[in-house]
Amino acid sequence: MPYALITIPFSHFCEKARWALNHHRLGFEEQAYLPLFHLIGALPSGQRSVPILKAGEKTVGDSTDILHFCDQVGSGTRLFAERSLDDAEPDAIETWEEEFDQRLGPAVRVVVYDVLLAHAAYTRDFMVESGPGWQRQAIRPGFGMLRQAISKSYAITPARAQRARGRIDDIFARVAQTLADGRPYLTGDTFSAADLTFGSLAGPLVSPAEYGAALPPLEGAPDALKRLTEEFRATAAGEYLLRLYANDRIQA
Repeated sequence: MPYALITIPFSHFCEKARWALNHHRLGFEEQAYLPLFHLIGALPSGQRSVPILKAGEKTVGDSTDILHFCDQVGSGTRLFAERSLDDAEPDAIETWEEEFDQRLGPAVRVVVYDVLLAHAAYTRDFMVESGPGWQRQAIRPGFGMLRQAISKSYAITPARAQRARGRIDDIFARVAQTLADGRPYLTGDTFSAADLTFGSLAGPLVSPAEYGAALPPLEGAPDALKRLTEEFRATAAGEYLLRLYANDRIQA
């Protein structure tokens, strides 16, 4: 079955879907759009956000649902544990995955965009390099409007970024505490959706080389972005992130 993944390439939620497809050895074509342009790919499916996975006539439009879909059709180790219909309570994998999805992912987006939007020329040049050819031609003269739209859409303010940073620090501390007993992965001995979701959604904070798309380059980056990356790489959870990418980020 041919698979197509509609993405904003550097989006961490899109990295989550891309990682799951790679984990399960499911070949796919990535249809990449820059922010705002992604509506061209999303709206025909009745959605406004990405990632969106198209599998023949089936459309899967949520990153967690994409992970479950990959578990159903893929050949890699399962990301979620098999459960019976009588299992009403979420297990540890589902609990971690849900928290990362609802709390970590949005917080990372606010913190990173707070830095990037404050350095317009650097961010504009990065997005120009990230987009398909026809979008590059539009993004440079229209970046001011795009910058305003992103700031408004995600309510990027210094106060909100500070609160988001506190939320990330709390989650990183609890991840480190969980791993302190020597376990290789968050829920034990097996790589799962909990690890994949933490890795993908926190990935932009540590800028791993194995990330599935280009991230804002650290060479020539604003000092604020370099400092942010260095701070998170130096944490126990940040070191774990880098190990996940080095050891478990299966490439296409």
